[in-house]
Amino acid sequence: MQWTVTSENRIAGPIPGEVRSPWTEWVLAIVTLGVYAAVRHHRINRELRDFGVDVDPALSLVAFVPGAVLVVPFLMTVNRTSARIRIAQETVGLTPSIGAWRSAALSVVAFAHVPSEQAALNAVWHADGAARPDLDRLPPPRPPLTHRPVRPTEECSHEPHHH
Repeated sequence: MQWTVTSENRIAGPIPGEVRSPWTEWVLAIVTLGVYAAVRHHRINRELRDFGVDVDPALSLVAFVPGAVLVVPFLMTVNRTSARIRIAQETVGLTPSIGAWRSAALSVVAFAHVPSEQAALNAVWHADGAARPDLDRLPPPRPPLTHRPVRPTEECSHEPHHH
């Protein structure tokens, strides 16, 4: 799956993300037995969406919460969130510092992915505040999905019937 940041979906203005302490985020995730981790997961995906990365934060949260029990959806949403963070890093001219599969693997051990994920996001928010990328060089957005026209059948013909 490919995520893109384009001038059409990129929000200009203040930095959409909040710089947070990576270790405080991790401690809160553990102390609250994952409740804060779920809230944080939704929050950072919302920030990435507001930054211009194509993501539905609610859908990501739906995969995160039951995924903690089912494992696979949880690993996939952590993986995809990390991939989105890499895209945000590249967008502001940073070399990606987070591995999507490494984050997924770390996540199974007491949310150990949280500090590196937050540190990578903090770098994006700091870099984005200093210099915005040249959005005119980004590829155009994909066209929206449309329904194919339905061809009328002979039974649905609008011509008058001759008896």
